Amino acid sequence: MKTLVIVDTGTTSMRATIFDLFGSVVEMTQTNHPPQYYPDGRVEHDAQSYLSVLEDLLMSCSSFAYQNNHTIEALAITSFRSAVVPVDREGAALFPVIMWQDNRTDSLVSTYASLRESIYQRSGAVITSVFSSLKIQWLQTHHNEIYKKTHKMVGIQDLLIHHLTHAFVTDHSLAGRTSLLNIHTLSWDEELLRMYGIDVSLLCNLVKPGSVVGALDRDVALRVGLQAGLPVISSGGDQQCAALGSGLLDEETVIANTGTGSYVVGLSLKPVIDPLMRVFCTPSAIAGLYHLEGGMISTGSVYRWFKEMLDPSLDFASLDQLALLSPPGARGVVVIPHFKGSGSPYWDQQAKGVINNLTLSTTKGDIARAILEGIALEIEENIAIFEVIAHPIEQMRVSGGMAKSAVFNQIQADILQKNVVQPYNTETTSLGAWINASVALGHHASHLEAYENAVSQQKAVLYSPDVTLVPIYEALLREKVRYLSTYKG
Repeated sequence: MKTLVIVDTGTTSMRATIFDLFGSVVEMTQTNHPPQYYPDGRVEHDAQSYLSVLEDLLMSCSSFAYQNNHTIEALAITSFRSAVVPVDREGAALFPVIMWQDNRTDSLVSTYASLRESIYQRSGAVITSVFSSLKIQWLQTHHNEIYKKTHKMVGIQDLLIHHLTHAFVTDHSLAGRTSLLNIHTLSWDEELLRMYGIDVSLLCNLVKPGSVVGALDRDVALRVGLQAGLPVISSGGDQQCAALGSGLLDEETVIANTGTGSYVVGLSLKPVIDPLMRVFCTPSAIAGLYHLEGGMISTGSVYRWFKEMLDPSLDFASLDQLALLSPPGARGVVVIPHFKGSGSPYWDQQAKGVINNLTLSTTKGDIARAILEGIALEIEENIAIFEVIAHPIEQMRVSGGMAKSAVFNQIQADILQKNVVQPYNTETTSLGAWINASVALGHHASHLEAYENAVSQQKAVLYSPDVTLVPIYEALLREKVRYLSTYKG
């Protein structure tokens, strides 16, 4: 059997999935790999550990393939975006990885207030400490000696690809999260580089997502037991791949991927610029197409936080059952999930989380349900913006860890008043990366063909909205808006 290996690096874990040529999962191995969270808002990781885990995962895939008489034909890489690590010419890290949710650069955001619109118009990205540009500038200011020694500023996907192939490349879907890529020309933007004071030589060469970027290095191949020279494919950023793997193949569908944070993604045939700069535009995993994207920093992580506060041994299914005991509207409890600042559409890194309207009769289930409703409201606000600046949305497809929750999916349907589709396979990031790799290798003629082939035997679950709940959730949204207007004075 011929197979492909997809390496998916998430914020807190890394996994390698073996797919056959028809898009079915043959084997998956995963390693927990969380970053270090510091009280001052820094979030860091050790770069070398990514490379060690990568080789361990590939070794496991190689062993499985050998034992089952499989032939691994290629490797494809996807990962989270907007991390930064400076490396030397050999690809060795000179500083810990600054993770995407690290907020040490919050103080720099205000210094670009007068350039905010110009940066957005060029890059499709708002000024936020999430994106790479301010992280690079922070390193230049605070660790100039390291900055001077740096050969390239890379993201995690770039780091892994270099380790496998020795190539310093990044694809458009990843570069779009730096706020240094011109969204209209898909090239590094000279004016943006000038604004941030960054030399283009520090950036990787640009390629299209879904490109074969090199061949597996002989030394790595020997260590992990794979064949040297295997094609290595940059399949795109994790959220773009998750959208593709969820079936985002038309403009009337939107994807909500909820894990640590939430990403709402719509498809567009051309760049779309929001006049109010609430959401951003980034290249799709499908070369030549674009995504409208709203990113919320802390959503699923808030639900996890509450679970851990109640009982670390409690599982999410049990927490969902508690949430089911609370009626729609959670008896008036309102949760604003800005526990690590707010992303789109508010963009306030100093925002704090809120649990409002507590009484002595409030139950654990009320708070659990209110968290789920608060996350769904954030998602709905972003989708409403998509519909105003682009085109109507008919359905939402869900992915990520929280897509496994039937309670959350129904809440999303009721708040959005749209059909919500839960794919059979909710771990869609790896599937999206497989689709891109499959097209790149010529196994399928198009992304649609590859997707339909992969899901042809799978049954999706449909959640239909309850129209009678509209007044309840409209009142909940008004309460949230009222609180936020008070909070901002």
